[in-house]
Amino acid sequence: MLCRLKQLEAERDMLVQGCEVVDRARAWYKEQLVAITERIHALPHAAHRMEPSLDVQQERLHFQLARIHEVNLHLTALMAVGEGGGLSSPCTSPSPPPPPLTAHSTPPSSPITPLRPHARRKIRGLLTD
Repeated sequence: MLCRLKQLEAERDMLVQGCEVVDRARAWYKEQLVAITERIHALPHAAHRMEPSLDVQQERLHFQLARIHEVNLHLTALMAVGEGGGLSSPCTSPSPPPPPLTAHSTPPSSPITPLRPHARRKIRGLLTD
């Protein structure tokens, strides 16, 4: 019973954290919608201004859209798993969650891993900016 209680508390804590992240994501999505709406309305008046390279904008847009699509897929998959009545599994020795990735940690399967140390530092520096 104690094991099950700990498991349910851990699930509750994880769900609370998820709610906080989703709230921040919702605010971010709304900010992006406001910004894009303003850009759409300003477009007819911005023809005379110098815009950054269209290729650079297109590349950034594709990157951002791919990340948003991936997040949406993960959330949809998570909700599909959760529709079965919760995330908990039977009480067996639960493994602790993996440590969070920091700006300087790289997942083992990352394509950056086999690079030389100084190249990894440079790439990480670019990715964290």
